[in-house]
Amino acid sequence: MITSKLKTAVAPLNGKNYPTWKIQCRMGLMKQKLWNIVDGTEAAPGEDNNRYAQFLPRRDRTLAIIVLSVEYSPLYLVGDPEDPATVRGKLENQFQKRTWAKKQELRCIRFALQLKNSESMQEHVKAVTEILDDLSLIEDPISKQDRVVHFATRSARLVQHAGYCSSGQSGGSKDRSGP
Repeated sequence: MITSKLKTAVAPLNGKNYPTWKIQCRMGLMKQKLWNIVDGTEAAPGEDNNRYAQFLPRRDRTLAIIVLSVEYSPLYLVGDPEDPATVRGKLENQFQKRTWAKKQELRCIRFALQLKNSESMQEHVKAVTEILDDLSLIEDPISKQDRVVHFATRSARLVQHAGYCSSGQSGGSKDRSGP
């Protein structure tokens, strides 16, 4: 984990945790008053401006915080970085695509998610919530009402399945020799 002298921790970006990494990174940079450099609201003053010399170390520190919070495997995506906003854009384009295909992929995953035997209900709810949050991040949000319906219908199926299995009717041939 990357930590600064202000004790801000950002879990390194590994490709699977982009939504969480993005929020943590933004909050860490906001805490250090560096986020404006990334979002473009603070642009570099002209080189002839006396504030340019003060801006460069802040820009470089911002860039270092972002790049050092990326694990080795996705690091190739940033190339030889010079600008924090460019790095942010490259990572967002890779890990948070807003394409029709990405939306369809996440929707299919959402409907295919099923509670596995080795998985607790809490783990399952977390997995479904992550998919729903990913859809929201790419501007295809699922309303709170639809989330409730999704969990309610899944829960009803799980309870029905659990009752079916516990009654000894979990498949196979039934013993019909009784009364």
